[in-house]
Amino acid sequence: MAQTADDAKGAAGYDEPEWHQSGKEQSALDVPPMPRRDRVFSAGGLRITQGNLRTKVSIKQIFRFPCFPTSTRSSFRSAIVPCTTEMAVMQRAMTAWLDRQIQMDLHRDFNLARFALSVTAKALVLACTINALAHCALEAAGLLPYPLGEALVVGFVTTAKITVAVTLFLTLTIGQAIRKLAIQRNAFEHLSSTDALSGVRNRRAFFEEFEGATQDGALILIDIDRFKAINDTYGHPAGDAVIEGVGHTLTAVFAGLPAIIGRVGGEEFAVFLPAIAGSRADHAEAARAAVAAMVVAGVEGPVTVSLGVAACRPARPAIETYAAADRALYLAKAGGRNRTAREADLSALARLQEPRAAGDPPGDGLRLSPVSA
Repeated sequence: MAQTADDAKGAAGYDEPEWHQSGKEQSALDVPPMPRRDRVFSAGGLRITQGNLRTKVSIKQIFRFPCFPTSTRSSFRSAIVPCTTEMAVMQRAMTAWLDRQIQMDLHRDFNLARFALSVTAKALVLACTINALAHCALEAAGLLPYPLGEALVVGFVTTAKITVAVTLFLTLTIGQAIRKLAIQRNAFEHLSSTDALSGVRNRRAFFEEFEGATQDGALILIDIDRFKAINDTYGHPAGDAVIEGVGHTLTAVFAGLPAIIGRVGGEEFAVFLPAIAGSRADHAEAARAAVAAMVVAGVEGPVTVSLGVAACRPARPAIETYAAADRALYLAKAGGRNRTAREADLSALARLQEPRAAGDPPGDGLRLSPVSA
């Protein structure tokens, strides 16, 4: 008997599709029949053919199959929780490191390399853990086509190579980019807060730090004597040299002290000196004497300054402290320049100017020495 077409298809291992058996026309959306080949795995009513790229099964779907008892699902969830926690820890560590990089707390290359190795080690542990859990889950479901031991070895080797290469490359590359960005940001902040001529803080930066101070101290206002005459006599380049010299001298005098130095006007400087051992008047006098001993090219004779000192307290408004130091400064100017006046001298001057009763001995006036007692 001649072999029919249906017998030939059955002998060849070919399943005739339902649309053909029912006499329906094939739709463009119908998946063409695929010969039975390779290995076929079945678990929990799920049919997966190895090599069939059209079959897509998620891990979430796998663990809903009846072949997984409740205990297995609970164990898998218990194993996933540490992985999630480790990922959260890595994310917090990365965020903290980025913040430190932006704040310029890490400057040296070995710090970046050390952090990259640390992140890579954590990522490797996490990746290998997930790889092992995935293989164990597939083995428990009967979906693993290879022995579990061999699959774990191959998975660990492959995971280690990819994880180490990718994590190290990304961490080092991104870290170097962030380092450069942090350096540029730090340089920009320095330029935006520094007076280019004197090298000390500009007015904005000084008052931001001064108003944010929370401890006792002293505010010293310093004004260059007869600065307009210096500009008119020797020219503006000489005036710029004087300002530059005064800025460098103040920086040298207060070096090693927690002082905030700024240029707050054309020829006016300010110093906030927190409460430290030693007299504040002594530090002010040292600054006055250092400027008087300064030699400026193109300017004949010494350059002198007058200083006003006022006490700073956390409960006292900054504007009130500045006004008191400014009044003391003008008192020093009125006393003959090249001297220091304190806020207490203002009270003494006010008492001398009060009307006296008949019979009181006349006062001899307030005498300001180069530094007030």
